Amino acid sequence: MKEESYRIAILTDYMLHPTDDNFSVIEENLSLLNLIRLLTDELSWDVDVFQASPIAKRVFNGVDVFGIDSKPDRLSMFPGLNSVFAQRSLEYDLRIYFHWHVAAPKVCNRSIVVSHGIFWDAPSTCFNRLHSIDKHEWEKRLLYSVTAPQAFVAEDRNTINVIKAMWPGYEHRLLYIPPGIDLEEFKPSDVRDESGGVRIICPQDFTHEQGINEILAVAAMTWTQNVEVEFHIAGHVKDSKDVSVMADHIHSLPNCKFYSVSAERLADLYPRFDFALMPFRATEGASLYCLQAMACGLPVIAGFAGGLSEFIIHRWNGYLVAPEVENLLDAVLELSSDANLRLTMGENARRLAEGYPESSWKQRWNNLLEQILKNNKKGGDRIETVLSMPSEPS
Repeated sequence: MKEESYRIAILTDYMLHPTDDNFSVIEENLSLLNLIRLLTDELSWDVDVFQASPIAKRVFNGVDVFGIDSKPDRLSMFPGLNSVFAQRSLEYDLRIYFHWHVAAPKVCNRSIVVSHGIFWDAPSTCFNRLHSIDKHEWEKRLLYSVTAPQAFVAEDRNTINVIKAMWPGYEHRLLYIPPGIDLEEFKPSDVRDESGGVRIICPQDFTHEQGINEILAVAAMTWTQNVEVEFHIAGHVKDSKDVSVMADHIHSLPNCKFYSVSAERLADLYPRFDFALMPFRATEGASLYCLQAMACGLPVIAGFAGGLSEFIIHRWNGYLVAPEVENLLDAVLELSSDANLRLTMGENARRLAEGYPESSWKQRWNNLLEQILKNNKKGGDRIETVLSMPSEPS
């Protein structure tokens, strides 16, 4: 397969900020970078990315990023973005819809849809406030995105279980490809600084579903109890106004630090800490943050959301708890007070992360790509079609 060169079009919502060249350092985009590197660096294929933006074209890490001026609709989906992509990607050999919610109402032939997790499991999301007609339309689009592509890739088993529960009989459409970790890049530090207090890393995309308010509450309570712990809240916020408000709030707590982190710095960042705190509530899939932290030998205190239960074995390599302040505080205090417990759990965390090597992730994607492109080649002359959702009966 490597001997042939293919052109790949990837559709996403926001890889770069819509109006500037900043890369959005969120979990899903880290996965997107890994996939782009696989396609371009190892397979030597041509990759173009399409996303929602009024900027017609930019270049990021040698990859063309084309903007389609489109905004989400009332269902928080992107039918306009999707429809324009269907026309602009006709000459590509393969289309990858990198988010479940951008794959309707049209899916091109020779395509893959990727799910990063269930994104409607929070009461605050708009999907849980839809009236019956809109909810029917929303569910129809979701099901279409499962059945129309040649492959539907789920990064976490929670997605597979939910699809099987909502639409029994479609499990044969699903392919499980969990993320993989470069275990040479993400690894424990040979020397851990034991001076001073305990340092906790809290990787964040800064949404309420990722428990930022609970983190701040726990930080305030440990400070009032004179517990020597330091919370480092690291992540990326899309809106500069949100950054300012968030920074002011976090810096008001003496034991909190807040800073943005580039994708390249993550491997150097985690080993400086004693454990990770990820009280995620919802909209989480197979957490790359969690795997990265564990690969660096950190125990993880996590909520029940999404695929986190695939990685955290309670009291073996971390804590899996209902992400309420009292539960989180108990786990933080217990782990902070026992260095031997942190060491044992950290070793177990690394051991589990070793079960998700990047090589396995690459092999699974290679197998899928080879299968789809070989099938396309057997079809003879390329006949381009666009599969559209059926319209509502009049």
